[in-house]
Order: sequence, then structure tokens, then C-alpha cells
Amino acid sequence: MKKTRLIAMIIAALVFMFMMINPMENKKDKIPEEDLREVVVAKVDIDAQTKLSNDMIEIKKVHKELIPENAITTVESVVGKATMVPMFAGDIFIPNKIKEIGSAEAGLAMVIPEGMRAITIYVEQDTGVAGLIKVGNRVDIISVLGDEIEENEDGNNKNNRDTSKEERAILLLQNKEVLAIDKSISTVSNENKDDTSIYLTITLAVTPEEALKLSLSQVIGRSNRAVLRNQEDLKLLEIPDVMPRDLIHEGIIGG
Repeated sequence: MKKTRLIAMIIAALVFMFMMINPMENKKDKIPEEDLREVVVAKVDIDAQTKLSNDMIEIKKVHKELIPENAITTVESVVGKATMVPMFAGDIFIPNKIKEIGSAEAGLAMVIPEGMRAITIYVEQDTGVAGLIKVGNRVDIISVLGDEIEENEDGNNKNNRDTSKEERAILLLQNKEVLAIDKSISTVSNENKDDTSIYLTITLAVTPEEALKLSLSQVIGRSNRAVLRNQEDLKLLEIPDVMPRDLIHEGIIGG
């Protein structure tokens, strides 16, 4: 008798559980297709300042009541852009969460080539090609240095110092991409600037070693000049340093 009662209680419990679970499943199945909308969502957790690729996102059907009014619905509108905020798997993409790479909102870090660094130098009208440099152009940097140690003919330094500090011009960097003009990293906004406006700084993409050399030249050098290159001219030249005596010997100055 007790055994029969126990079996009956177990059966009743199973029936109750089935009745509780089954309505939930039925409710899911009863969501009308017309109430679902396809939107772009994060497939995985994504950090801020990340360039978005196809494997990070997916199209998912979501109930229309849960979708923001400006939700993004096409993959093409997301891939290749950068996240402005961290996103978690399942988050719906909206325009404020992503920006075009190269825009001011996306930030300079997104456009620095891999393995390179961004460094800024001050320029004036005569050292910055009269305000004609644009974002995306390529430039050389000529640095004029003061040389306190005179060299012998064999190239060895003398012990005494030359108090005249004979200067020399060196071709410090070649074929460096311009990442920014002042605070503008967009080629569009750069083109829209007034032609008469003069910028104060240019930011270049350089290697870590080149960043060290340029940093030193800005401290001990007399001047750094940006020299604009033809965009298709990628050739690197080997040019010796030029000193005042070279100008005299070539007949450029003096009698």
C-alpha cells in the first residue's frame, strides 16, 4: 500500500513538472514571426577601440519590443569600423557604439600601422611647406644640428671643442606618412579647412627607433623641416650630411 502511494506521488510530481515546463516551451513557439526583427549583434565580447571583423558579429532575430529604434540591421554597416565602448555577446549594435576608422571619434590609435608609433613635431610656415601638407601625405624630415666636436680628416673626434658649433643638416627621416595635422586625423576634414589656415603640428608614423632619433633632434637640434614628397615616390636615398663648408666649396655662398 505504501509502495503504491509512493509511486503515485512520484508520477504526480512528474506530471506537475511537465505541465510547468511545457507552457513555457509553447509560449516560445507561439511568438509570431512578424514580431521578430533581424539585427546585428556582438557574437563575442569585444573591447573598446577594436576594429570589427565578420567573426565578431552576427545577424540575430530579436523581438521587436527589445530592439532600439536605431539598431543596425546590416553587417556591411559594422564591419571595418571601430567600437567606441566595450560590448558583450548579444549586445545590439547602434550607431553611437561604432565609428569610422580615421574619424576623430575613433581616435588616432586606430590608424597607426602595426609596429609603428605616432610622434608629433612642431612646424611653422617655412618649416611645414607653407601649410600645404595634408593627412595621408608622405614627408622627409631634415634636421639641422649644432656640432660641438670637430672631426679630423680620418673621422676621429678631436679632444678640443669647436666653440663655433658648426651646424650640419641631415636627412633624418624619409618617406614618413602624415597621420594628423594638428588634431585632425580625417582626410575629409583636412580638405575642408580654409586654404589660408596654418597648422602648428604634424604627426608622423615612425618606427620606435626613428621616434628616438626624432625626439633627440627636437631637443638638441636647431630646426626640423618637413619636406613634402610625391605620393608615388617611395625611393629612399643615401645623402651625406651637409655643413656650411660644403656650401662654400660648391660655390653656393661666398665669392
